[in-house]
Amino acid sequence: MKTLLVFTAACLIVAGCSTTRVDSDTEARASHHMILADSLQRALAFDQAALEYQIVAEHYPASSAYPAAVRKASLLYLDPDNPMRNDSLALHWLNAYLGLPVASVDRETVRAEIQLLERITALQDDLARWHHTADSLLAVTRKQDNQLSNQAQQLQALQNELKQVRQELDRLKQVDVQINKSRRK
Repeated sequence: MKTLLVFTAACLIVAGCSTTRVDSDTEARASHHMILADSLQRALAFDQAALEYQIVAEHYPASSAYPAAVRKASLLYLDPDNPMRNDSLALHWLNAYLGLPVASVDRETVRAEIQLLERITALQDDLARWHHTADSLLAVTRKQDNQLSNQAQQLQALQNELKQVRQELDRLKQVDVQINKSRRK
Protein backbone atom coordinates (compact mmCIF):
# COMPACT_ATOMS: atom_id res chain seq x y z
CA MET A 1 0.00 0.00 0.00
CA LYS A 2 2.81 2.35 0.92
CA THR A 3 4.48 1.56 -2.42
CA LEU A 4 1.26 2.32 -4.26
CA LEU A 5 1.01 5.67 -2.48
CA VAL A 6 4.61 6.55 -3.35
CA PHE A 7 4.06 5.43 -6.96
CA THR A 8 0.88 7.54 -7.24
CA ALA A 9 2.65 10.56 -5.77
CA ALA A 10 5.53 10.10 -8.19
CA CYS A 11 3.10 9.86 -11.12
CA LEU A 12 1.35 13.05 -10.02
CA ILE A 13 4.66 14.86 -9.70
CA VAL A 14 5.79 13.65 -13.12
CA ALA A 15 2.42 14.53 -14.63
CA GLY A 16 2.58 17.97 -13.04
CA CYS A 17 6.07 18.53 -14.35
CA SER A 18 5.03 17.18 -17.72
CA THR A 19 2.08 19.60 -17.91
CA THR A 20 4.32 22.48 -16.94
CA ARG A 21 6.85 21.36 -19.55
CA VAL A 22 4.12 21.15 -22.22
CA ASP A 23 2.85 24.59 -21.24
CA SER A 24 6.33 26.09 -21.33
CA ASP A 25 7.00 24.26 -24.61
CA THR A 26 3.74 25.65 -26.03
CA GLU A 27 4.68 29.13 -24.85
CA ALA A 28 8.16 28.78 -26.33
CA ARG A 29 6.84 27.65 -29.71
CA ALA A 30 4.18 30.35 -29.78
CA SER A 31 6.79 32.92 -28.77
CA HIS A 32 9.10 31.73 -31.54
CA HIS A 33 6.32 32.14 -34.15
CA MET A 34 5.39 35.57 -32.74
CA ILE A 35 9.00 36.79 -32.91
CA LEU A 36 9.28 35.49 -36.47
CA ALA A 37 5.96 37.10 -37.41
CA ASP A 38 7.00 40.43 -35.89
CA SER A 39 10.29 40.42 -37.80
CA LEU A 40 8.50 39.50 -41.04
CA GLN A 41 6.03 42.31 -40.46
CA ARG A 42 8.87 44.79 -39.91
CA ALA A 43 10.43 43.50 -43.15
CA LEU A 44 7.09 44.25 -44.89
CA ALA A 45 6.54 40.56 -45.70
CA PHE A 46 2.93 40.92 -44.62
CA ASP A 47 1.71 37.70 -46.23
CA GLN A 48 4.29 35.58 -44.40
CA ALA A 49 3.78 37.48 -41.15
CA ALA A 50 0.03 36.91 -41.34
CA LEU A 51 0.62 33.19 -41.82
CA GLU A 52 2.89 33.07 -38.75
CA TYR A 53 0.31 34.89 -36.63
CA GLN A 54 -2.33 32.52 -37.98
CA ILE A 55 -0.19 29.53 -36.96
CA VAL A 56 -0.10 30.82 -33.38
CA ALA A 57 -3.84 31.54 -33.45
CA GLU A 58 -4.69 28.07 -34.80
CA HIS A 59 -2.18 25.86 -33.00
CA TYR A 60 -1.54 27.62 -29.69
CA PRO A 61 -4.89 28.90 -28.39
CA ALA A 62 -3.81 28.24 -24.81
CA SER A 63 -0.71 30.43 -25.11
CA SER A 64 -0.48 33.94 -23.76
CA ALA A 65 0.33 35.13 -27.31
CA TYR A 66 -3.03 33.94 -28.66
CA PRO A 67 -4.97 37.25 -28.33
CA ALA A 68 -2.17 39.26 -29.93
CA ALA A 69 -1.77 36.69 -32.71
CA VAL A 70 -5.50 36.74 -33.46
CA ARG A 71 -5.58 40.55 -33.55
CA LYS A 72 -2.45 40.90 -35.68
CA ALA A 73 -3.61 38.20 -38.09
CA SER A 74 -6.89 40.05 -38.57
CA LEU A 75 -5.11 43.36 -39.16
CA LEU A 76 -2.64 41.89 -41.63
CA TYR A 77 -5.38 40.16 -43.61
CA LEU A 78 -7.06 43.58 -43.87
CA ASP A 79 -3.86 45.38 -44.91
CA PRO A 80 -4.05 46.51 -48.57
CA ASP A 81 -0.26 46.12 -48.83
CA ASN A 82 -0.57 42.41 -48.09
CA PRO A 83 -0.51 40.47 -51.38
CA MET A 84 -2.50 37.73 -49.62
CA ARG A 85 -5.16 40.19 -48.39
CA ASN A 86 -8.29 38.25 -47.53
CA ASP A 87 -11.44 39.85 -46.15
CA SER A 88 -12.97 36.50 -45.21
CA LEU A 89 -9.98 35.49 -43.10
CA ALA A 90 -9.85 38.97 -41.57
CA LEU A 91 -13.52 38.70 -40.63
CA HIS A 92 -12.94 35.24 -39.15
CA TRP A 93 -10.09 36.49 -36.94
CA LEU A 94 -11.96 39.66 -35.96
CA ASN A 95 -14.89 37.54 -34.79
CA ALA A 96 -12.48 35.24 -32.93
CA TYR A 97 -10.99 38.29 -31.24
CA LEU A 98 -14.45 39.42 -30.14
CA GLY A 99 -14.83 36.08 -28.39
CA LEU A 100 -11.86 36.87 -26.17
CA PRO A 101 -12.02 38.82 -22.91
CA VAL A 102 -10.69 42.14 -24.22
CA ALA A 103 -11.10 45.74 -23.13
CA SER A 104 -14.33 47.43 -24.15
CA VAL A 105 -12.40 50.01 -26.21
CA ASP A 106 -10.78 47.21 -28.21
CA ARG A 107 -14.12 45.45 -28.53
CA GLU A 108 -15.76 48.60 -29.96
CA THR A 109 -12.86 49.12 -32.36
CA VAL A 110 -13.15 45.55 -33.61
CA ARG A 111 -16.92 45.85 -33.98
CA ALA A 112 -16.41 49.02 -36.05
CA GLU A 113 -13.84 47.20 -38.20
CA ILE A 114 -16.29 44.34 -38.74
CA GLN A 115 -19.05 46.76 -39.75
CA LEU A 116 -16.71 48.55 -42.16
CA LEU A 117 -15.53 45.24 -43.59
CA GLU A 118 -19.12 44.08 -44.09
CA ARG A 119 -19.95 47.40 -45.77
CA ILE A 120 -16.90 47.10 -48.02
CA THR A 121 -17.93 43.56 -48.93
CA ALA A 122 -21.47 44.72 -49.76
CA LEU A 123 -20.09 47.56 -51.91
CA GLN A 124 -17.73 45.17 -53.69
CA ASP A 125 -20.67 42.86 -54.40
CA ASP A 126 -22.64 45.82 -55.79
CA LEU A 127 -19.66 46.86 -57.88
CA ALA A 128 -19.29 43.33 -59.23
CA ARG A 129 -22.99 43.30 -60.19
CA TRP A 130 -22.61 46.69 -61.89
CA HIS A 131 -19.57 45.44 -63.79
CA HIS A 132 -21.51 42.36 -64.85
CA THR A 133 -24.42 44.56 -65.98
CA ALA A 134 -22.05 46.91 -67.80
CA ASP A 135 -20.37 43.94 -69.50
CA SER A 136 -23.77 42.58 -70.53
CA LEU A 137 -24.82 45.96 -71.90
CA LEU A 138 -21.52 46.29 -73.72
CA ALA A 139 -22.02 42.85 -75.29
CA VAL A 140 -25.56 43.81 -76.38
CA THR A 141 -24.26 47.11 -77.75
CA ARG A 142 -21.53 45.34 -79.72
CA LYS A 143 -24.04 42.83 -81.08
CA GLN A 144 -26.40 45.62 -82.13
CA ASP A 145 -23.48 47.55 -83.62
CA ASN A 146 -22.56 44.49 -85.69
CA GLN A 147 -26.18 44.07 -86.76
CA LEU A 148 -26.36 47.75 -87.74
CA SER A 149 -23.12 47.45 -89.66
CA ASN A 150 -24.41 44.36 -91.49
CA GLN A 151 -27.71 46.08 -92.22
CA ALA A 152 -25.87 49.17 -93.48
CA GLN A 153 -23.85 46.95 -95.82
CA GLN A 154 -27.03 45.22 -97.00
CA LEU A 155 -28.68 48.61 -97.52
CA GLN A 156 -25.68 49.80 -99.52
CA ALA A 157 -25.82 46.62 -101.63
CA LEU A 158 -29.56 47.10 -102.22
CA GLN A 159 -29.03 50.75 -103.15
CA ASN A 160 -26.35 49.72 -105.65
CA GLU A 161 -28.67 47.07 -107.04
CA LEU A 162 -31.49 49.61 -107.23
CA LYS A 163 -29.20 52.02 -109.05
CA GLN A 164 -28.32 49.30 -111.56
CA VAL A 165 -31.99 48.41 -112.02
CA ARG A 166 -32.83 52.09 -112.63
CA GLN A 167 -30.02 52.39 -115.14
CA GLU A 168 -31.28 49.26 -116.87
CA LEU A 169 -34.83 50.63 -116.79
CA ASP A 170 -33.64 53.92 -118.28
CA ARG A 171 -31.88 52.03 -121.10
CA LEU A 172 -35.01 50.00 -121.72
CA LYS A 173 -37.05 53.19 -121.85
CA GLN A 174 -34.65 54.66 -124.37
CA VAL A 175 -34.84 51.48 -126.43
CA ASP A 176 -38.65 51.59 -126.20
CA VAL A 177 -38.69 55.23 -127.26
CA GLN A 178 -36.46 54.46 -130.21
CA ILE A 179 -38.61 51.50 -131.21
CA ASN A 180 -41.72 53.65 -131.02
CA LYS A 181 -40.08 56.37 -133.13
CA SER A 182 -38.97 53.88 -135.72
CA ARG A 183 -42.52 52.45 -135.97
CA ARG A 184 -44.06 55.83 -136.52
CA LYS A 185 -41.92 56.55 -139.43
